Amino acid sequence: MKKLLLILASLLPVFAGNFCLAQENTVRGKITGANNEPLQGVNIQVKGSTRGTVTDASGVFLIAADARSVLVISSIGFVT
Repeated sequence: MKKLLLILASLLPVFAGNFCLAQENTVRGKITGANNEPLQGVNIQVKGSTRGTVTDASGVFLIAADARSVLVISSIGFVT
């Protein structure tokens, strides 16, 4: 019994660590142009999902994404 408890106690941090990495956070950012002017209407999407958002008039966006997500940023007239 003591050995079983020791094994379970040693595996707990492994599973807890994976659970923590999968949690979503709110990512906030600001998209600006070459002259540091805010860019309105820029699309931000979490790669491989249908989750996305658009920047506001100040170039600011908020999106829910986990720590390992990749954000794809695109806009008409700019390279993705």
